[in-house]
Amino acid sequence: MKRFIGILFGIIVVLIVANLLVMFFHWVTLEKLTEDFLEPIPIDMDLLPTTPKSQPKPYRYPSAKVAIVMDDLGVKTPQYLTLMDIPFKLNLAIIPGLKNSKSLVKELALMDRYELLLHMPMEPFPRRGDQESQGANLIQAYPFYIDRHSDAASIPLALDKAMDQISGWGFIKGLNNHMGSYVTSSPNLMCPILDWARTHQLFFLDSLTSRTTVAYEMARRQHIPAYHNEIFLDGVDDPDVIRERLRKAVARSRTEGQVVAIGHITRKYTLSVLKEMMPQFADHGVTFVWLSEL
Repeated sequence: MKRFIGILFGIIVVLIVANLLVMFFHWVTLEKLTEDFLEPIPIDMDLLPTTPKSQPKPYRYPSAKVAIVMDDLGVKTPQYLTLMDIPFKLNLAIIPGLKNSKSLVKELALMDRYELLLHMPMEPFPRRGDQESQGANLIQAYPFYIDRHSDAASIPLALDKAMDQISGWGFIKGLNNHMGSYVTSSPNLMCPILDWARTHQLFFLDSLTSRTTVAYEMARRQHIPAYHNEIFLDGVDDPDVIRERLRKAVARSRTEGQVVAIGHITRKYTLSVLKEMMPQFADHGVTFVWLSEL
């Protein structure tokens, strides 16, 4: 009996050992299969596409509107001869109270290719280190201006006197700021300015001399015809830079349908670049317009 129990125990041990060996074999085999499965497959680079998947192209307007505003008119220089040679519509912003401001309004209003704006000096932020802030201490040198000390009573009076000085009633179609980052960033100052513009049925152009401006949005909320500058053409008075900025403005008009760009008659090269390039753009479907046509 004891011998039989010993044999049975031995058989059981052998079966257990055999089972353990089988389990070990399957574990090793499964691990190897898993390793083979996770092994990255080499990629044949020649089979990959050579060009990326195309993206939908933005819509391009076949005929685009460009409103070019020339700021800082008021003192005649030889630059005005070039201005007269440009046969396309331009928007001209005249500073009130300068030497030739009144005669310019009288002269330019008779020409059917110009739309005139009152280019009202307004106080900029000081100490910003840019071109505009350099004129912060000179704002009171202008015959007519709006600064931080102006209020709801004095602002319309200043604008009335400015229009009277240039005999602009009936000829001036819009109002925009000369400098003015401080003023256009102040709702308290902009409110009477826009009220005056609405009363006299003038549109407002925000020259956008500050990222903190509220002028354009306030005008829109008050249902006053309003526009804003989208690109300064001549921040650098260099013909190549001005050409590139003008190309950029036209390109934007192609994708957005219209664009507003500001230049300055006091720059040496701006008008000559416009005279050179405007006919080329016009031949390719660009229409130069007044702001009121946007």
